[in-house]
Amino acid sequence: MTSTRHSLVDISDLPADTPPGVKSFISTVRLGYSTKKGTFEGWKRAIRRIAKHAPVIHFTTAVAVGALMRPLLRDMPGGILYLQGASTTGKSIALRAALSLRADPSDMTWGFDSMATLKWYTVAAEHNFLCLDDIHMAILPDNDSGRPVSSAYLLGFDHWEQSPHTTILATGIPNLRALAGKHLEQAVEIDAQQLPLWPTPAGMSPWWMDEPLSELRVHYGRAHDRIGDSISKDADYWTEQYQMNMEQLAPRIPLPGQRALFVQALLGLQWLESHAGVKSDLTVYNALLSKYAPA
Repeated sequence: MTSTRHSLVDISDLPADTPPGVKSFISTVRLGYSTKKGTFEGWKRAIRRIAKHAPVIHFTTAVAVGALMRPLLRDMPGGILYLQGASTTGKSIALRAALSLRADPSDMTWGFDSMATLKWYTVAAEHNFLCLDDIHMAILPDNDSGRPVSSAYLLGFDHWEQSPHTTILATGIPNLRALAGKHLEQAVEIDAQQLPLWPTPAGMSPWWMDEPLSELRVHYGRAHDRIGDSISKDADYWTEQYQMNMEQLAPRIPLPGQRALFVQALLGLQWLESHAGVKSDLTVYNALLSKYAPA
């Protein structure tokens, strides 16, 4: 039940002329995105409880599962899944549930410094999925206080477009349109007012999610290896599912980044049902599909 970190972080994919400070930053983020604790069974138990009553979090976690299949599906485009809504509506919790697939869900990296542009975050995340929470405010190392992030910190969107193979799960960016501009064409937005992230089921406490979230803090990171095993063992199946769904959705969703997010969700929903016992729920998928690809 102890927490473990990879003793060595592979940064061999970085160009030889990468500045030492950038190498150090990427190593730190990759370490943070590679932690493990507890058991896969414990993680499954917690995620089943959350997914049963919070279909939006079920959907965002499924998108992250699909993104973790990118080592097999190397041509899968990246996209931005943007959760918007007022404070305490469950946006950060949705990211933590997704992050628990591969790391400590309470250890999201959203502080920025001179190295931490989006460009280097996507590289550090190894082009799978990246959680950016509340990045309109950042804790900067020079004063340890929150202040607005200038557009310069998000200029990495240009890099992301040039090498668009990272799925970004983001919250708290009220000026995202001004910063990201044309890149939002690849985004799918979830409005917490229209699709509640933290609903209160009938007869349950408003704080019903606290217990399974506490479980995720002691059971995390194990699903990443299980997903890797799945795409290795059943590579033909997952490749076929990916290609089939990308082709079927192409007429309705022509933008590849948006389409890939929907396909990642379908792959993730399948995996969560077959490997974690989370019954598939297409409620959020269908609601978003009707918004972005009206029949």
